[in-house]
Amino acid sequence: MIALARRSTPLLTAAALATMLLAASASAASSHRHSHRHASAHAAIVGGSPIPISQVPWQVSVQASIPEGLMRLRLRCGGAILDDFHILTAAHCTFDPKTDQRIPPEDFLVRAGTADLTSSEPGEQTREVTTVRAHPYYVYASTDTHLSTDDVAVLTLAEPLSFSGVVSPIGLATVGSLPPEGATTALAGFGEQTPGTEADGHLYGLQMGLISPRECGGENNAVVVCASSPSGSPCSGDSGSGLILSGNPLTLIGVMDSGQVIAGKRCAAGERATFANVAAGEIQDFIDGSETPPKAPRGEGVSCTVDGSEVGDTMTCLPGTWSEEPIFTFTFMGGQDGHVLQSGSSDTYRFTEADVGSTVMVQLNATNAGGTAIDRMQLTQAISAARRGLSSGAAGVRIVSTVLSVKRNAALLKLRCVGGSACRGTILLRVRSRGRGAHTVTLAKANFTIESRASRALKLTLVRGSLSLIKADGGHLTAKAVIRERSPAPGWTHVERVRLRAVAART
Repeated sequence: MIALARRSTPLLTAAALATMLLAASASAASSHRHSHRHASAHAAIVGGSPIPISQVPWQVSVQASIPEGLMRLRLRCGGAILDDFHILTAAHCTFDPKTDQRIPPEDFLVRAGTADLTSSEPGEQTREVTTVRAHPYYVYASTDTHLSTDDVAVLTLAEPLSFSGVVSPIGLATVGSLPPEGATTALAGFGEQTPGTEADGHLYGLQMGLISPRECGGENNAVVVCASSPSGSPCSGDSGSGLILSGNPLTLIGVMDSGQVIAGKRCAAGERATFANVAAGEIQDFIDGSETPPKAPRGEGVSCTVDGSEVGDTMTCLPGTWSEEPIFTFTFMGGQDGHVLQSGSSDTYRFTEADVGSTVMVQLNATNAGGTAIDRMQLTQAISAARRGLSSGAAGVRIVSTVLSVKRNAALLKLRCVGGSACRGTILLRVRSRGRGAHTVTLAKANFTIESRASRALKLTLVRGSLSLIKADGGHLTAKAVIRERSPAPGWTHVERVRLRAVAART
């Protein structure tokens, strides 16, 4: 399983990788030596290009020799240098795929400072391993096509590495950082260049672009990073390799875990590759030494309702179901470029003139010490300009009185039908609850039919407890009257504000 990595990495030309990793040696050499802060390697890269170890001096080959009958089988993975004594790799690389048992530390060997495993290069350093720490939440199963989350492990070397131009550490991404989708990353590894064919032992690199972690992480997206390349993919033997984010300095953001199977083929160009997200507290706290790291949120199901799709209408969202008690941030985005319209704790957005002609999407961030998970929902109907009242003679319903007297959870709402045909539809009274976890509450719902140019008093029966809610707000409560018409303007939804006033009932 280990050297039989599940991905192929998109081909990255040596020149392109050199451009991305130009400052690698300098930044890596000056990185803070932290026993748990740097990245890894994975199965061979499909579609990649050969690169020298000087461009990725943190890259190592993690090898294990395990018994198979009268012989021993050598398994290979990638890894990244955290400091002179520690290597970061994938947790599944530390298990025997034949027995599902942990491989003893003494069966491991780490080779650093080389881009050619078929020979011994100047500057190469080989080290034995004394201890192996796998993430406490990781669950290994060789027959599972979807590897467990938290697929990271830290190896402690028997002797320290001597840093040089071909052997140096790489810094980990800052905890809580969220690189944008589309950001440029690079992966290096000794994995297969052709799926099912033994790797040639040389180091290859591939440029990849980040995609939404929801694409490969599902409800576990807080602890994964997803990337893909149109020209290649990681493959067997690249597991454990580190995904590097371009920048100054370069940083490790992911540890190679698994790859997508496309039309029955593994290591296919364009596949979604999954990496353990080292910027998640659930993972980086483990790398830093914790055996009880905080768990990131798991969940999904953000849902939104709209009063209508015109300027002045609102979009109100609920977060769905989540574990680990996260804090929620709602980011409303619009237009084809997804520019931010509003971001914060408020779950409601009011459409403006600037939104006309575009759709609006909400991204929910669920955050705690273990990481940040995301979920999204798109409003599919484009926002239209507001209809400015009905005084011009346009058909529709208007509210005659905007102050309603509420007795025993009942109120009369006076409506008038304007236009040459009867008005039919539904009206809802809605208010916004207060305090933490605030959401929209529907107090009443009623259908109406009003003859053309006629008025009608519509009785609204409010839900139980409405009168107490009004009294608790000082005897007056502002509500939205959401009017959804079936005729004469089918599908037209507009909102007017009304004032609910508690009135004592006579005995």
